[in-house]
Amino acid sequence: MFEWNKKEAPLKALAGMGGGVGRGPIGGADDDQYHLVWSMDASGSIHNNYTTHNFDALNEGQTGVNFTSYSNIPTGWDRLILTSKNRGTVWRFANDADSRRHLESLCNPNSSWTASKNSSYDAYPREGSSRYATTGTLYTGMRYQHNNGGTESHDICTLGNSGNDVWQSGMYWGNIDATSNYGGLMNQYIATSGSGGGNTGDTLYAYVQYNHSTTASDYTNYLTPTGPLGNATQMSWSRSGGNGGFAGSPEKLADAVDRNTTSSWDSYGCQQRAQNGSYAWMKVDLGAGNATAFDYTFAIGYPGGTHDSDANFVEASNNDSDWVKMAEWGRHNNNLAADYGGGYLFHNDGSWVYSDALTYMGIWHSIKNRTAYRYWRIGGTSFNWSGGNNHQLIMNWALLKKT
Repeated sequence: MFEWNKKEAPLKALAGMGGGVGRGPIGGADDDQYHLVWSMDASGSIHNNYTTHNFDALNEGQTGVNFTSYSNIPTGWDRLILTSKNRGTVWRFANDADSRRHLESLCNPNSSWTASKNSSYDAYPREGSSRYATTGTLYTGMRYQHNNGGTESHDICTLGNSGNDVWQSGMYWGNIDATSNYGGLMNQYIATSGSGGGNTGDTLYAYVQYNHSTTASDYTNYLTPTGPLGNATQMSWSRSGGNGGFAGSPEKLADAVDRNTTSSWDSYGCQQRAQNGSYAWMKVDLGAGNATAFDYTFAIGYPGGTHDSDANFVEASNNDSDWVKMAEWGRHNNNLAADYGGGYLFHNDGSWVYSDALTYMGIWHSIKNRTAYRYWRIGGTSFNWSGGNNHQLIMNWALLKKT
């Protein structure tokens, strides 16, 4: 099992650990450094209608196909991060030969790709990915693959399950064939296969990250009574409301108290019935001037289980009106080599309590970018699945930032 309390730094200085022309790691060690190096929407072409950018000059507002040439990306990055504009699903990969091959094939014109047509390359999701088991074995069977013969304008190396063809075994991130079929521009934690679907209107992103830490104590939860912004239980909290079923209050999500019994749960958490049997959220306002960019999140639910969603999200906003999906998952990350039992961590399934979760990065979910937001909410759209009961009930919620 990986030991998340130990840094991977000894490998970072080795030659070849990244793209570029020998430039070393960048940024300060006191903060993770995220840099957008590739983006693609349904316009443009990977062959002859793309725009190249200097390193750190590409932003998420670009249209078409955009990238920083692989040779201009500084070496020494720790994580390759794949995500998208409209979805909160995040895929994180260590700097290894297969990830470098994938990045080099994104950040070059098709004629210079190092990934061969119809060849598969290993992909091993790391901590924070939207589907991840902390032993690292749940999704070790994933692959990068493309079948671009030189004519498809958006057929790129796509992340999917193992098999001869990812478009048959199931795809998670990327685009095979045209943007109007085979799922189109996709970024999702549930695989799609076959030729149906497309025209998602999404924009795919690839980031490289420097100065990453796998030491849990390097990250601070802001949703505690002693958080960096003050007592989070005294911030402005609210919930979506809807169909009743109310008990407890949402500020209790920030009390940072361990709960391993089902007794008196309403004194330590918050419950509501999902709106129309399917939709619910709980929200915190960090306060004027307190907008913050976070790195990770996790949620602990009712100790007895259930009361959870099978389609979870964390969203953020700076006007309390326009919301951006920052994290997204079905079953919560966990310490098992299989899909976990619920959308939140439960004490009756793994003995999870807040203090344990705070020290174990393998169960955290990545927040997808470094934009600072004032309003944050955790919610879901499938509370009536077979493991739920049309209620949302959370005991602890964490928003973590490297400090």
